[in-house]
Amino acid sequence: MDPKREAKTVPLLLARITDGEKAVKKGDILVPELLARGMKVNVGDMVVVIATNRDGSVNGKQLKVGGILESATGPGGRDGYVHIEDAVEILRMEELEISEIAVRVKEFRRLHEVFGRLEAGLSGS
Repeated sequence: MDPKREAKTVPLLLARITDGEKAVKKGDILVPELLARGMKVNVGDMVVVIATNRDGSVNGKQLKVGGILESATGPGGRDGYVHIEDAVEILRMEELEISEIAVRVKEFRRLHEVFGRLEAGLSGS
Protein backbone atom coordinates (compact mmCIF):
# COMPACT_ATOMS: atom_id res chain seq x y z
CA MET A 1 0.00 0.00 0.00
CA ASP A 2 0.96 3.61 -0.49
CA PRO A 3 0.42 4.99 3.05
CA LYS A 4 -0.47 8.56 2.02
CA ARG A 5 -2.95 7.52 -0.67
CA GLU A 6 -4.43 4.70 1.42
CA ALA A 7 -5.18 7.12 4.26
CA LYS A 8 -7.20 9.29 1.86
CA THR A 9 -9.21 6.33 0.57
CA VAL A 10 -9.54 4.32 3.80
CA PRO A 11 -9.25 6.98 6.52
CA LEU A 12 -10.22 4.62 9.36
CA LEU A 13 -7.55 2.02 8.62
CA LEU A 14 -4.95 3.43 11.01
CA ALA A 15 -7.59 3.81 13.73
CA ARG A 16 -8.10 0.02 13.51
CA ILE A 17 -4.53 -0.61 14.69
CA THR A 18 -5.04 -1.97 18.21
CA ASP A 19 -1.38 -2.39 19.10
CA GLY A 20 1.71 -0.64 17.70
CA GLU A 21 2.33 2.62 15.95
CA LYS A 22 -0.53 3.99 13.87
CA ALA A 23 1.49 4.05 10.65
CA VAL A 24 2.73 1.87 7.83
CA LYS A 25 6.47 2.17 7.44
CA LYS A 26 8.91 0.58 5.03
CA GLY A 27 10.17 -2.64 6.56
CA ASP A 28 7.02 -3.16 8.66
CA ILE A 29 3.86 -5.18 8.21
CA LEU A 30 0.43 -4.64 9.75
CA VAL A 31 -0.96 -8.02 10.76
CA PRO A 32 -4.65 -8.73 11.58
CA GLU A 33 -5.38 -9.99 15.11
CA LEU A 34 -6.57 -13.38 13.87
CA LEU A 35 -3.33 -14.04 12.02
CA ALA A 36 -1.15 -12.60 14.81
CA ARG A 37 -2.78 -14.92 17.35
CA GLY A 38 -2.44 -17.93 15.05
CA MET A 39 1.22 -17.19 14.35
CA LYS A 40 1.86 -16.14 17.97
CA VAL A 41 3.50 -12.86 16.94
CA ASN A 42 3.50 -9.46 18.62
CA VAL A 43 4.52 -5.94 17.66
CA GLY A 44 8.28 -5.88 17.16
CA ASP A 45 8.56 -9.55 16.14
CA MET A 46 10.11 -10.43 12.81
CA VAL A 47 8.17 -12.42 10.19
CA VAL A 48 9.01 -13.57 6.68
CA VAL A 49 6.55 -12.66 3.94
CA ILE A 50 6.65 -14.99 0.95
CA ALA A 51 4.94 -14.15 -2.33
CA THR A 52 4.89 -15.45 -5.88
CA ASN A 53 5.35 -12.83 -8.57
CA ARG A 54 3.65 -12.87 -11.94
CA ASP A 55 6.50 -14.89 -13.47
CA GLY A 56 5.99 -17.64 -10.89
CA SER A 57 9.15 -16.82 -8.94
CA VAL A 58 8.81 -17.27 -5.17
CA ASN A 59 10.35 -14.43 -3.21
CA GLY A 60 10.51 -13.47 0.44
CA LYS A 61 11.49 -10.67 2.77
CA GLN A 62 11.82 -10.37 6.52
CA LEU A 63 9.56 -7.64 7.96
CA LYS A 64 8.91 -6.36 11.47
CA VAL A 65 5.38 -6.53 12.84
CA GLY A 66 4.67 -2.81 13.13
CA GLY A 67 1.09 -3.11 14.27
CA ILE A 68 -1.84 -5.42 14.95
CA LEU A 69 -5.13 -4.68 13.17
CA GLU A 70 -8.66 -5.44 14.26
CA SER A 71 -9.65 -8.48 12.20
CA ALA A 72 -12.15 -6.85 9.90
CA THR A 73 -10.35 -6.82 6.55
CA GLY A 74 -10.49 -9.27 3.71
CA PRO A 75 -11.85 -12.78 3.60
CA GLY A 76 -11.61 -14.18 7.09
CA GLY A 77 -9.59 -11.22 8.37
CA ARG A 78 -6.31 -12.52 6.97
CA ASP A 79 -5.17 -9.52 4.90
CA GLY A 80 -2.10 -7.68 6.16
CA TYR A 81 -0.57 -4.48 4.85
CA VAL A 82 2.97 -3.72 3.70
CA HIS A 83 4.49 -0.53 2.31
CA ILE A 84 4.38 -0.35 -1.51
CA GLU A 85 8.20 -0.18 -1.64
CA ASP A 86 8.42 -3.50 0.24
CA ALA A 87 5.86 -5.05 -2.13
CA VAL A 88 7.95 -3.94 -5.13
CA GLU A 89 11.01 -5.58 -3.57
CA ILE A 90 9.25 -8.79 -2.52
CA LEU A 91 7.67 -9.23 -5.94
CA ARG A 92 10.86 -8.12 -7.75
CA MET A 93 8.99 -5.65 -9.93
CA GLU A 94 11.09 -3.78 -12.45
CA GLU A 95 8.49 -1.03 -12.45
CA LEU A 96 5.55 -0.37 -10.17
CA GLU A 97 2.54 -2.58 -10.89
CA ILE A 98 -0.81 -2.21 -9.21
CA SER A 99 -3.36 -5.01 -8.96
CA GLU A 100 -6.04 -3.26 -6.94
CA ILE A 101 -7.31 0.28 -6.71
CA ALA A 102 -9.67 1.42 -3.97
CA VAL A 103 -12.03 4.29 -4.71
CA ARG A 104 -13.84 6.24 -2.04
CA VAL A 105 -17.23 7.64 -3.02
CA LYS A 106 -18.45 10.19 -0.52
CA GLU A 107 -22.01 10.30 -1.84
CA PHE A 108 -23.36 6.75 -2.10
CA ARG A 109 -26.15 7.84 -4.41
CA ARG A 110 -23.47 8.65 -7.04
CA LEU A 111 -21.98 5.13 -6.95
CA HIS A 112 -23.37 4.01 -10.33
CA GLU A 113 -22.36 7.29 -11.97
CA VAL A 114 -18.80 7.00 -10.65
CA PHE A 115 -18.64 3.32 -11.68
CA GLY A 116 -19.76 4.22 -15.21
CA ARG A 117 -17.14 6.93 -15.53
CA LEU A 118 -14.40 4.64 -14.23
CA GLU A 119 -15.45 1.78 -16.48
CA ALA A 120 -15.50 4.05 -19.55
CA GLY A 121 -12.12 5.56 -18.67
CA LEU A 122 -10.44 2.24 -18.00
CA SER A 123 -11.82 0.56 -21.11
CA GLY A 124 -10.57 3.35 -23.38
CA SER A 125 -14.05 4.44 -24.49
